[in-house]
Amino acid sequence: MDLQISAPLSALIVDDDLPLQQMVGVLLHHHGFEVDLVDDGENALKRIHDRDYDVILLDLMLPRMNGFEVVRHLKAAAPDVLARVIVVTAASERTLESFQQDQVRKLMRKPFDIHELVGEALACGNARSRNGGKVVA
Repeated sequence: MDLQISAPLSALIVDDDLPLQQMVGVLLHHHGFEVDLVDDGENALKRIHDRDYDVILLDLMLPRMNGFEVVRHLKAAAPDVLARVIVVTAASERTLESFQQDQVRKLMRKPFDIHELVGEALACGNARSRNGGKVVA
């Protein structure tokens, strides 16, 4: 009998709205994720460098280093990670004009449907675990 024990899915939530960050963190934890929380882009990149997350929820409007810069850095240094990034933002249409949405897994606008967000995070994490660590869209 071949028993496989799978590790919990991991998520990084990058948002400077602490109540929102906490709420989403609790919900993802309830759905089996190990969750790390950061509130700026610099700390997000440090965490991404230190841990191979199954899913990354990224706000664009952040202090110290915004989410646009995080995406640019990942595109240059670790493009495979972008397939695990779900951008969750309240940025205006004008602000998003230059953002290439196809470079990340999904872009969700705040306010968002929490069930859709959790479902997308689970789909991303489960797709990665089924495919040997690679996300297949």
